[in-house]
Amino acid sequence: MRRNSFEFFFRADQRFIIIETMQWSHPEVQGDVPPPCRAHTATLVDRKIVIFGGGEGSAYYDTVYVLDTVHRRWQKVEFPDDAPHPTTRRAHTAVYYDGKIWVFGGGNGSQALNDVWTLTVNCLVEKMRWSKVEIRGSKQPSARGYHTANLVGNIMVVVGGSDGRECFSDIWCLNLGKICLMPLQTLELMGHLSF
Repeated sequence: MRRNSFEFFFRADQRFIIIETMQWSHPEVQGDVPPPCRAHTATLVDRKIVIFGGGEGSAYYDTVYVLDTVHRRWQKVEFPDDAPHPTTRRAHTAVYYDGKIWVFGGGNGSQALNDVWTLTVNCLVEKMRWSKVEIRGSKQPSARGYHTANLVGNIMVVVGGSDGRECFSDIWCLNLGKICLMPLQTLELMGHLSF
């Protein structure tokens, strides 16, 4: 894969776009190709893309797949049976910070979620592990999916979303260094959903 390319996923069908020429290519990939899914996260970690969660139809996933973009090989991450891990989910968000992917919220098909998990990824794929993060702070965001999240320095900024009944216009800042949440005081905004 070229240095300035962007990976686009649709129904487990990989397409590369070469930014310099704005042309698509359809490379051959090998390994454990993930099933078709939507509403997953795809997080770039060095030259690998880590896919978590998502779903297809009424199915929700809790699986992790890693695409080595250099060798164009997929690998499904296998975790020990007794290891902690997040529930199935889609419409969550993820950011990469300090050797970990930080996952917030989403939904599991029955309810919206507001938990935070980390996946250690600065290691061999076989050594990746999940940890549930206990958040400090007097206020917590309500459970939500279809929100957006971006990393600004060491702050995960979460905006809007929905719990399936109402849309939210709030903004939350999760300090990944101190593991504490705080609402950001803003002007009243219209409800925000990520699509």
